[in-house]
Amino acid sequence: MSSNSQFKNYRPLDAELIKDVEKILSKLNISQTFAIELYYNEIARTGKLPLNVEIPNEETLKAILDTENKKNSKTFNSLEALMDDLND
Repeated sequence: MSSNSQFKNYRPLDAELIKDVEKILSKLNISQTFAIELYYNEIARTGKLPLNVEIPNEETLKAILDTENKKNSKTFNSLEALMDDLND
């Protein structure tokens, strides 16, 4: 493959598209580079397009943030203690 053929179908992305996608990625706390890596990994894994990711609703987002901040979470010293708590 010649070095020019790899850019044969290249065209710059629309600035408005970039801006819209950056807003969504920011809400997901994902960089452009990581989003592209996710996309490529999914193509390699499944052999098809695309990847389906959604912005979490308020309840899910709160649960994610609580978990990250260790709020409203419990820790257990053993599996038995965890199971006892789950069975209560």
